[in-house]
Amino acid sequence: MNIIGSDRLRFVSIRKNGSTSLRHLIKNHKFIEGWYVGSDKDKLHTIPFDLDDLNDSSITFIFPLRDELERSISGLFEGLLSKFGTIEDDGVLRAELKNYFQDRKYSTSLYIFETSIFDHFITNLFNGKSSTGAKILFTPLKNISNPKFIEFCTSIDDRFSECAIPKTNVSKENPKKEKLVSILDSLIDDVNSNILDYRKKDSWEDVSYFRLAGRLRSKIEKSKFYIK
Repeated sequence: MNIIGSDRLRFVSIRKNGSTSLRHLIKNHKFIEGWYVGSDKDKLHTIPFDLDDLNDSSITFIFPLRDELERSISGLFEGLLSKFGTIEDDGVLRAELKNYFQDRKYSTSLYIFETSIFDHFITNLFNGKSSTGAKILFTPLKNISNPKFIEFCTSIDDRFSECAIPKTNVSKENPKKEKLVSILDSLIDDVNSNILDYRKKDSWEDVSYFRLAGRLRSKIEKSKFYIK
């Protein structure tokens, strides 16, 4: 997990959840800094995140929300690119994918619950245990590139008036990913292949997580912590 922002407004950046778009803030604006949690240090995120910042009432954290299944599918194809992306022959790739996924469910490790900020939110704010400390707000991932949302950010830190967060999805423009999607989809459509449909929650080992996270996201969307 990484944190991207200023001394007043910071975004929670996690894998397959707008992290590429948020990195543009660090690259393009000198007042934007990057924090890291655990081993997630890199050249853009060089400041160790201090959990005491969650007790600082002058800071607002914004946590983009993405559909759990959608995020996991994105992570699935990222992993497949790493594992099979060097295979050029379509027939060989089809055989490898069939052998890899036949009679098995998909799985993910992209659990939103395992982030320290989300855990703090549930434990202390959402349950009403504490009303002090940093604010933690949520918004749909698609919102962060909306100019009206930037206006909201500017109301917290006026330096964000010069910022823009692009809609960046590198993998969508990757022909190797497109080929992987096409071949896996054709295997799914073949009733004799015994390949489950990754677009259905029941095809994942993590179906209980999807349902729990979905219910929790629905409650957050109806709460005062949500920015539409």
